Amino acid sequence: MIKNYHYIDESRLDMYFDQIPFKLPKEKKRKTTVGISLTGPKLDLTEETSAKAFNKYEKIDIFTAFLEKNNLIDSKRPKITYGNDSEIPFVLETFTARKVIFNKELLENIPQLQQLVIWISDPEDSDLSDEPWNFHGTFLYLTELWMDDGRYHTVWSGCSALQAIVNKIEGRSLLNTITNTVEPLGRRNFTHPVTKLSKLGAIALEKRKVTSLYQKRYITNEQCFTKNKKKFRVNDLLGYPIYIASEL
Repeated sequence: MIKNYHYIDESRLDMYFDQIPFKLPKEKKRKTTVGISLTGPKLDLTEETSAKAFNKYEKIDIFTAFLEKNNLIDSKRPKITYGNDSEIPFVLETFTARKVIFNKELLENIPQLQQLVIWISDPEDSDLSDEPWNFHGTFLYLTELWMDDGRYHTVWSGCSALQAIVNKIEGRSLLNTITNTVEPLGRRNFTHPVTKLSKLGAIALEKRKVTSLYQKRYITNEQCFTKNKKKFRVNDLLGYPIYIASEL
């Protein structure tokens, strides 16, 4: 199957791939050399053996197979927050998402970036719950940037995963709680996360179906939004993608 790869984190892919304990297949290459002998010109045919070099697409397939074999990958994002601290670290998931872009003029605190891209996927309708204190369903945010190297863990009170992203954009630490009473990007604000970022100047593109292998970073139950005129409090998950792709 031919895919359109929108994003590949090649440095992270290489780091993980190089740690896979397996014997690399060998490639044989024939080499012809021309020499001089007492009887005139001489052709020598030699054969060299070297480890096969994999391209990035082959590395993705091999790394994914390694994760599956070692039970390090799930097929769906978590639906709830609590009890997920030591959960499987990677997810390979197909979902509908919107690409949201912060252009350079909004990235004063990350001057090395020309733009920051965030992919936002809504919770499944079937996961949403009307029951009080029953926060089911999860927004997914994939950033085309590893904002830190922290370990995956659950909620830091007062800091939704969306707030964590904006913290880095605005020059604060990832899990900074900017206020004790108002959470403009989490609880008590029932605007959709895409709209919340658009109000900060981000550009939102159309929805599209994509597949991503990503590593989970931070999950909370501190996100809110409105759907079909009903208000929901749900979870949100920050993930760092190894790749994001769609079918042609």
